[in-house]
Amino acid sequence: PHSARLHETCQMDHYRLTDEHVRTARHAYYAMISYIDEQVGKLLEALDATGQRDRTVIIVTADHGDMLGERGLWYKMSFREWSCRIPVIIHNPSRLTPRRVPQPVAHVDILPTLLDIATEGGVAPRPDAIDPLDGRSLWPLCNGNDAADPDRAVSEYLAEGTGAPMLMIRRGKYKYIACPTDPVQLFDLESDPDERVNLAGQPQHLQRLEEFRTDANHHWNPEQLRTQVIADQQRRRRVHEALRIGKYQGWDYNPARDPAREYTRSHRDLTKFDITSRFPRPEPFHQE
Repeated sequence: PHSARLHETCQMDHYRLTDEHVRTARHAYYAMISYIDEQVGKLLEALDATGQRDRTVIIVTADHGDMLGERGLWYKMSFREWSCRIPVIIHNPSRLTPRRVPQPVAHVDILPTLLDIATEGGVAPRPDAIDPLDGRSLWPLCNGNDAADPDRAVSEYLAEGTGAPMLMIRRGKYKYIACPTDPVQLFDLESDPDERVNLAGQPQHLQRLEEFRTDANHHWNPEQLRTQVIADQQRRRRVHEALRIGKYQGWDYNPARDPAREYTRSHRDLTKFDITSRFPRPEPFHQE
């Protein structure tokens, strides 16, 4: 049902797409990936040139994948692997051994990981988080300590194409998708990477399904969340209507900035700025 709603939301029935359209779109996608790969290469070249490669941790990731015609769907907004799966590459040649980590991870794990990296060995005190952190540090996984990892990732969706909160839990090779308005889905991504066989109705998976359902209920209350979302939408609608009275004021917050201090002007030592902003660094000089 969710895929059908996305098909309607994106108005796919309004267009006649050919195999050539799909091929061209995928061609463009791979071209963009190649472009990003080239930019990462330039970053590595700069770190090599400045002698910082061995002491720099690089994290490469993205915000979402894309449906590229699979099942007639495009864009993101789906918990299908093409849409919700993204790269997470953590690189440091002097401290990490290259390997592929099979455990599922999520973006909420990035901040705890950065905190671990920054405070490793007691070089700096670990700051207290303002709010509780949902994720776990991936630094133990990076260093080969897999035993204590929960082998679990959680993702939420509350945007276009759904009228109720959606939740996805990935644990090991199994993916669980729940939404109050839709049938529950359970996939074995190892034997069924294209997610064509829903295991939720099979008797041999009832216990596993119940474990996922208990985990989901512990994570959130979808009905309570839906009520909160609708209340927030109504509140923002009233604010939006007020902003359109008289002189139109955009919804986005624009922080006050002083442009006089954003450029190379009299508030900076131009000589010092010129030296530090160039590479290779020019030889320092002293006025007689």
